[in-house]
Amino acid sequence: IFFFLMIRRPPRSTQSRSSAASDVYKRQVYDCVSIQSEIQVQFSTIVGDIEAFRALPKFERSTTLYPGPDFQTLDERLQNALLEYLQGFGVNEELAVFIEHVSLDKEQRLYMR
Repeated sequence: IFFFLMIRRPPRSTQSRSSAASDVYKRQVYDCVSIQSEIQVQFSTIVGDIEAFRALPKFERSTTLYPGPDFQTLDERLQNALLEYLQGFGVNEELAVFIEHVSLDKEQRLYMR
């Protein structure tokens, strides 16, 4: 099951040295796949306008933007750091199971119509 993960953070009320990094994380998009209750990150990319990105049709998203390097080719320490970051937002096996169940349920309801 393929899905995009866009993490939104509330805006910071004060400016600090880390605000530039925070702005990047506000616009970071993860291209993920859920396989057998495991979430696998395919790509991670930064988008300039998250709302414009969301408005794009699903197939245009992958053709109009550079998806970034393949996640598996990133340095292992960076991969681990990004996965820990995602786990902090609840992106884990439990979410993968939920996504798979919702997808199967939706598919069954479509067949029943």
